Order: sequence, then structure tokens, then C-alpha cells
Amino acid sequence: MIAGLLRFVLLPDGGAVHLHAFDVHPSVLLGCLALLAGYWVAVEPARRRFGWSNEGVGCGRVLAWGAGVCIIFVALNGPLHTISDQYLFSAHMLQHMLLMLLMPPLLLLGLPTWLVQRALRRRRVLRLGRFLTHPGVAFVAYNVVFVGWHFPDTYNAALLRHDLHIVQHLMFMAVALMMWWPVIAPAPELEQIPDG
Repeated sequence: MIAGLLRFVLLPDGGAVHLHAFDVHPSVLLGCLALLAGYWVAVEPARRRFGWSNEGVGCGRVLAWGAGVCIIFVALNGPLHTISDQYLFSAHMLQHMLLMLLMPPLLLLGLPTWLVQRALRRRRVLRLGRFLTHPGVAFVAYNVVFVGWHFPDTYNAALLRHDLHIVQHLMFMAVALMMWWPVIAPAPELEQIPDG
């Protein structure tokens, strides 16, 4: 019954649009599976095998990471994706807000401190990380990318070319992670906004 309801959405003018509720884009599915598998390998077998940390990862962190990946999957597949690409600008903006405001803090909350610290062991990586997560740099990058993709020419180009649309979403997610990093601050080595 729910699947039947998801197949039709009423448009503001009263017309109906046939939707395929369970359309899954292979690139999104593979990306989400890679995020889940990479996380599991890093926090379990690799952590134990290479002695990265003696402490495991709590259930809350695992759930946060999983929820962040689920948001990516839901935002870029199924009815929301179809409606946002072909019918409603508001659905398109909802999709972007999910990817830029809800997904990033969940992924960052899912990262254990020791894993981030392990990734930052090399001096060049640490310097690059400090630059990218500096609040000023993150703020400018976030706003330039968001506004830049919503000029009429770039917006229409992304809707007409699927490969460009994928690049747009990847850029949104990257700068959103940068923007949220100083707020969540999963590791003290990188920039964080002071309390208060």
C-alpha cells in the first residue's frame, strides 16, 4: 500500500505525476556502500590489526554514521530525487538542505577521535586539514559553492547534465563537512569554534 502511495504525487495544479518510488542510482548505492564498508573496516578490523586504538566505537557513533549515510541515500534516490530533478524547485532545495545541514553533523559525530588523529599523522595532511577546517575558510567555501551553483546558468547546466549534477552534490557535501567541522570538532588538532 505504501509503495502504491509513493508512486503518485499530486502537483500544485492538481495533476499527478507517476513516480518510481524505488529508483536507485548505482553510483549513489555504491558510494553509500563504500562509506559504510570503509567505516566498518577502519573502526573494527583495521583498528585491531594495526593497533590504532584500544577503545572501540560506541553504538551512538555507529548510529550517527549510519544515519548520515542513510540521508545521502534517501536524498539522492527515489521520489525525492525524481521530484527535485523534474518537477519542484522546493523538493530540489530540500534535497540540498538534507545534504548540507543534516548529513554532515551526523557523519562528523560518527567519527571517533582516534581515527581522525590517525589520519592527521602526516604533517602535510595536518596542515591541509587545519586550512580547510578554519572557520573563515570553511564559511567562504560553503557560501561560494552554494551560491555559485544557484546562478541560473550553473543551475540549469547541472539539471541538464547528470555528471555535472553529481559533481554539484559532491561539492555541496564536501563544503558542508568543512563548514560543520569547527562546530562538531571530532579532533582537537583541527580548527574548532570556541565555546561561547
